[in-house]
Amino acid sequence: MRHLLRWTAAIVAILVLLGLTQSGMLASLDRRLDDWRLAATSRPVSGTTVVVEIDSQSLAEMGIWPWPRSLHAALLDRLMAAGADEVVFDIDFSSSRDPFDDAQFTAALERAGGYAWLAAFAQTGADGQFHFSRPLPEFAASAGSVLVNVLLDPLTATARSLPVSATDEHGTIPALAVQLARNQSALPEILEIDFSLNLADLPRLSFTDVLYGRVDPALLAGKQIIVGASAIELRDFFTVPRYGVIPGPVLQALALETLKTGRILTNWGHLPGVLIVSALALLLLFRPRRANVPTIFATLAMTSFLGEAMALLAYAQLNLLVSTASLHVGLVILFGLALADNGYNHLLARRAAQDRLRFLATHDAATGLLSQQGLMELPRTLVPQVLLLLQVQATDELRVTLGHDVVEAVLYQFAHRLGHAGFTEVARTAPATFALLRGDDGDADGLARTATQLRTRLSGEYHADGHHLHIEVVVGYASGAHTRAELLNQADCVDPGPCRSAPNPKLQPCGPVDPGPSSPA
Repeated sequence: MRHLLRWTAAIVAILVLLGLTQSGMLASLDRRLDDWRLAATSRPVSGTTVVVEIDSQSLAEMGIWPWPRSLHAALLDRLMAAGADEVVFDIDFSSSRDPFDDAQFTAALERAGGYAWLAAFAQTGADGQFHFSRPLPEFAASAGSVLVNVLLDPLTATARSLPVSATDEHGTIPALAVQLARNQSALPEILEIDFSLNLADLPRLSFTDVLYGRVDPALLAGKQIIVGASAIELRDFFTVPRYGVIPGPVLQALALETLKTGRILTNWGHLPGVLIVSALALLLLFRPRRANVPTIFATLAMTSFLGEAMALLAYAQLNLLVSTASLHVGLVILFGLALADNGYNHLLARRAAQDRLRFLATHDAATGLLSQQGLMELPRTLVPQVLLLLQVQATDELRVTLGHDVVEAVLYQFAHRLGHAGFTEVARTAPATFALLRGDDGDADGLARTATQLRTRLSGEYHADGHHLHIEVVVGYASGAHTRAELLNQADCVDPGPCRSAPNPKLQPCGPVDPGPSSPA
């Protein structure tokens, strides 16, 4: 039963941990730990990516929104004139506006000579089908399309990855980061963004500063430029690890930098933590009894520290993302189970001690038989009873010559034989005296025969600690509708006198003395 309870508790603990991980209840702790690891492994960006932001300053300077597309055309011309390598607009150009402005933007795209890219958005339509919001055909004729979708965690709405491409009936569009990085290695379907990249090192310029020539062209030459909204009013923001809330074009720039630095991350999630906790739960189930609470606490604390250190090393050196909240919370749960199990052990030990005390109050510790007190405390009965009292002769002399332990070993064997004598209760009423109790069937002659048989069967050779002893037993008995105390007093009629005069009671104890029944049935 004890093992079943411990196994049940361990299984329930693992199920609770799985429930916590799947429900998102560990997300807050996970994010704090993740932020710490990302800050601890901070690494610089390449410096070849620049974000041009439609920020609050630019909106204030222009004074209108939405802007005419001639402004985007002018910005593109300015960037290409400064020697920008490529320009990506993280802006929705899927619908027509003013024909004149659209024409100007189309002309600017043509002048860019294929080094401009426009955003496409994958979304599920009202019909449940997957569709792209693509740039206008006249724009797409002079500029390629790149996917700017971002994947959100369904439980926390945190953005930390994006699809490397998407396909509909019109073809496949690569992600912005994939297209600009031109990574030649195989990529997973989902690109994990490396938020250990130091965002403070990412060049970010205001749209109007670039447009009006307030930026040194050297900052733009040979760079890949991402143009997009960062103004609060335009609501293009995502919640991300480490940095909190950042604009969409900055998130795209971090994804691009992830590929430029060759960081292809693999997300193992909570699996390692759950597996470690499960393994430790098994170890606790089979732990040695000497493993106490401080030892368990030290083991779990060390596991927690090493787990966090390994997660940090895995992220920094092996490009593995590991969520450790499940590990730490699971270890806390295991420690709680260890405390509960330890408390249960103490409870069982206390109960065992109490049971032992109750047992010793009514039983003989050496033989496990009832003591005289236990015999007296047996439930009262109205049925007449018979009691036989057996005394092992010359035990005091044997204790002097052979020692207490040898005599007790002989008496233990004697008590074991009494247990098979066919009586309902067996007691040790004195160091060398034993009582047998059963219901009285009224057969006085049969009782006398039983006493004689017991004397004959129990007297004889005993072996203990290399010694061969011959002991003699004398038997007295009483019967009738008396209390057990009266029966015991009446049966206590053996006369050990002849044994005292025996020349060598250890080797040649005197013969049995059987005075017969002292209380007729």
